[in-house]
Amino acid sequence: MDQYKLGAKFCRESLKNGGVRIFVHDTLQCTNINLDEFCKEQDNEACAVRINLPSLTICIISIYRLPTGIFFFLHFLRTLLRLENCDNVLIEKDVNAVFNNFLNTYLRIFNSSFPLKKIYRTHYNKPWITTEIKTTCQHKRKLYLISRDSNNSKLKAHYKSYCSILSKVIKGAKQFYYNNKISKSNNKIKTTWDIMKTETCKNHKNKGIQLINIDLKVITNQQSIANSFNNYYLTVGDKITSNIKNDKISLNCNNPIYCFHKNLKIPCSNMKLKYKKPREIEKII
Repeated sequence: MDQYKLGAKFCRESLKNGGVRIFVHDTLQCTNINLDEFCKEQDNEACAVRINLPSLTICIISIYRLPTGIFFFLHFLRTLLRLENCDNVLIEKDVNAVFNNFLNTYLRIFNSSFPLKKIYRTHYNKPWITTEIKTTCQHKRKLYLISRDSNNSKLKAHYKSYCSILSKVIKGAKQFYYNNKISKSNNKIKTTWDIMKTETCKNHKNKGIQLINIDLKVITNQQSIANSFNNYYLTVGDKITSNIKNDKISLNCNNPIYCFHKNLKIPCSNMKLKYKKPREIEKII
């Protein structure tokens, strides 16, 4: 990056596609703050710089936090509070002023560590996912976090076996739910088609033709659109017949191949007929 230098960074060693960095403008003086002892790959990754201005010193922290790594992150937050300079807190003699200064410092660190983030939840309609299956999925997540940081081959094999069994349970629950739905339905064919549309994500309703352009006029009235289609299909046969009658094609020709080639509007190569023997025809049949 032009006119910027790397102020601080944290890179993953065992995992890919992660880490945090802070770039500082070349005109600013900065000092790297080592936070490696407080970091854990994929759970809590952070780096920090101290920027020295003529009248002010600013500390900037860049943090990546896994949504499920809240416990380790709280430990990191407590560590930041212990490292915070409390001179501006204790400089006051009034108890209320001391408390307000401490509260402002705490809220500043808390809000920077837990920024407001909008989350859009997608509601999946999966009635076969029961409470027991949800609990099993949560246990699977815990097993993943344990096996991810462990080198125990037995633990990793247990996690893979657990995932395989869970997949079969979910598949069986889904199949049982659909079979039960079809068996209780009064119209089994319609219910089967509804299930197929849901699984293939084609469960949308066709709104039909909303407008049509006839002679450069846009028609939106449904009755007028229906009448236009009826008039077209009622008159299309007569138009084709009249075109055939008006087409001056000479059919008085002794050679049918020559006649076909002469009257065909699309150019094509000459066609020649070859005599075939009965034995050759029998081979083709």
